[in-house]
Amino acid sequence: MLRDAHRRTAQTPLLGFDKPTDPALDRLARLAARVLHAPTALVSIVDADRQYVIGCAGLPEPWFAIGQTPLAPPFCQSVVAEAAPLIVDDARTHPLLHQHPAIADLGVRAYAGMPLITTDGVARGSFCVIDSVPRQWTADELDTLRELTTLVVEELDRQAKSKPRPEDALASQTSKALFALIDRQLPLVVWTTDAKLRLTSIFGSGVRDLPDDLTPFLGQPVDAYWVATNTSRPNTTPLGDLVLDRHRQVLAGHLVAFQRELGGQIFSGQIEPLRDGASQIIGCLGALLPLTAPIRLLHEVQAGRDRLQTLSTQLLHAQEAERRAIARELHDEIGQELTIIQMNLQDLLGVDPERLPEQLEDSIATVERVLAQVRTMALDLRPSQLDDLGLAEALRWYLARHAARAGLDVVFDLPPLTPRPPADVETTCFRIAQEAMTNILRSAHATHVWLTIGVAADELTLTVRDDGRGFDVAAGRAGTMNGSSLGLLSMEERAALIGGRTMIESTPGQGTIVRAWLPLRAPGAAGAT
Repeated sequence: MLRDAHRRTAQTPLLGFDKPTDPALDRLARLAARVLHAPTALVSIVDADRQYVIGCAGLPEPWFAIGQTPLAPPFCQSVVAEAAPLIVDDARTHPLLHQHPAIADLGVRAYAGMPLITTDGVARGSFCVIDSVPRQWTADELDTLRELTTLVVEELDRQAKSKPRPEDALASQTSKALFALIDRQLPLVVWTTDAKLRLTSIFGSGVRDLPDDLTPFLGQPVDAYWVATNTSRPNTTPLGDLVLDRHRQVLAGHLVAFQRELGGQIFSGQIEPLRDGASQIIGCLGALLPLTAPIRLLHEVQAGRDRLQTLSTQLLHAQEAERRAIARELHDEIGQELTIIQMNLQDLLGVDPERLPEQLEDSIATVERVLAQVRTMALDLRPSQLDDLGLAEALRWYLARHAARAGLDVVFDLPPLTPRPPADVETTCFRIAQEAMTNILRSAHATHVWLTIGVAADELTLTVRDDGRGFDVAAGRAGTMNGSSLGLLSMEERAALIGGRTMIESTPGQGTIVRAWLPLRAPGAAGAT
């Protein structure tokens, strides 16, 4: 896009760099260029009399080497002056820009720029993508650019906050005083390690059964401190081995937690990766605190936030996988069948009248197959039985249909539900049973399934039991939190959304039981899908 660079320098105002571009902003610019299929993306800061680039992608030589670019300032300056996006499909036909020299000299055609409005509410610069050919920017592309602009602003705010300030020394002294106060009031241990799991710092005391003198352990393997515990208990993993195993998981990028009784009190430990400025793991950061009631509540809140974040991420992946499956079904199955119909109808234009019935019958059969495929897709997305016939019949149809394919024997206990439960309760119950059945088909290797629903104490109860190979529930929950599994979390969150709860019982080799209790509320509560 930026042609004849040396010849143009004398003709076009230059845009200078006050400093090298920022690596984080360069990455965001490259991401914008790649996602939006544009050759150039720039992060620019604009003040009263100048403009400079702090992040870029696709900026060719020699502009990058000399730290300057002749990209037209009025484009970005307009974004900043108006504090509003500037979207140009073809600069040659734009009423305000069509005579700008950048169009002829630099080949600038399409431009999409967003203002960088920082937390103080001021537009400081722009984030733009530039194309050398006219293009009509789509709503999705502009939404993507807005989201990336939000990340740029967050990075700028983060960098502004991280600059050294005069009050930092005072803050450091205050932190030390607070740590000392906490140490006097509360038994705790806080530590860090390097990437080889050697203790680089350790703070705290007052935890019975653990050494009070911390100095000898600096530079030693992290388990050395925990091996020095004054007690050991039968039928439990030695504390040193437990802590060392957890630290190894953290170096792999996981956040781990554990609980242990020390000195007659339950302590909760949490270890997370310690990262450098480039987000590379350089060690571990850990803390051990007594599990008092407020801290237990804090743990529950944090666990809920972690679960929500994991579920949101996994749901996005599941949504994309479902969209791919639907698109593949439409293209590979229905698309081909419709092509056959089209060809048959075209053939009818010149077919022998005696063969006309045969051609029509073939087309009708193809249409019937397409209808059956569409009906199957619709039922897989949401069975009409759930709306038309109610929960019991929908569950009977769904489990019988999938069990027949897998050769499972299903035993139903589905009494009539009178009055009919609210729609959100029916949908939640069906989706939990659907997820349980999916897990059975995917990994249980079961031969029998028992499904029961009922009403007890103003609650709808659901039980799905199988005689499969079972699993370690604790390990399954750990897999949920590190993102490798969605099923358990999905069932729990669906129930919780309507005020219900679930319980999963399983032992390796002894099958699995999924139970759910859902409150029978009045219609009008938030629905589920």
